[in-house]
Amino acid sequence: GNMILDAKFLWGMSQNYISPFLTYTDRFTTTRWLAGASLSGEFAIGTALLRPEIDFAYFQETQAEYIDTNGITIPEQTIGMGRLTFGPEIAIPIHTSGGGTIEPRLSLDGVWDIATGDLSARLDGGIQMTSETGLGFAVDGGYAGLFIPDFQSWNVGATPSVLSYTLPP
Repeated sequence: GNMILDAKFLWGMSQNYISPFLTYTDRFTTTRWLAGASLSGEFAIGTALLRPEIDFAYFQETQAEYIDTNGITIPEQTIGMGRLTFGPEIAIPIHTSGGGTIEPRLSLDGVWDIATGDLSARLDGGIQMTSETGLGFAVDGGYAGLFIPDFQSWNVGATPSVLSYTLPP
């Protein structure tokens, strides 16, 4: 098995233009930052792969105070969001006779919203198909919002990939 630690800190700013009544345009600035870290691994259990992961992310954006064209002070506003996600993925790689791989996978993650204290869960599943040349294609789907009665989110996606590509002889 192996473990990978990935951490990042990003900072940025923007100049924004707003025209609330389509008669004048005001300008204001924002600054934002994002901090995140994840610890993930992969461990073989027989023919299956267990991929535990814990991920933390916090984002904050501040809109600077400004005075609009009408002389009205628009106060500074700050928004932030923090989330801790944790759980395992289980995958079963199946090697084909042609040298490719088909890998069905299923994951169940706990999601803790740090600001509200809400705890929910997300269930995802999918299949990754990779040819002997390294070309791949994945189809994934999932449901988020387990344990939160007023929130539901479904997702479906398809992703082509090139892990490595070797031209056939």
